[in-house]
Amino acid sequence: MKTNSSEMKRPTKAKDIKPWLEDQCGEIEWDDKNPNKGYLECPGIEFHTEPGGPKDCAVFINGTITLTCFHVGCAEYLAKCNKYLRGEMRKNFD
Repeated sequence: MKTNSSEMKRPTKAKDIKPWLEDQCGEIEWDDKNPNKGYLECPGIEFHTEPGGPKDCAVFINGTITLTCFHVGCAEYLAKCNKYLRGEMRKNFD
């Protein structure tokens, strides 16, 4: 996840959320049935204590952006990622 604001592309419209989020988090496989849900490699994968699968980590973009993962070990790191992403969204999309 990028943390240097000078590295980020500045989105200008709501339709730019998905590409902007992919720029921040890496490749996201968007769900065919739910356009507000995507699957990605967990940004906190190094904190996982067990092997995972391709759909263990998801991002939801309806309302507040939320990263979530089935693994407990990465929860604290994902909370920091969510806070960061939400702050950037407020700066760039409001």
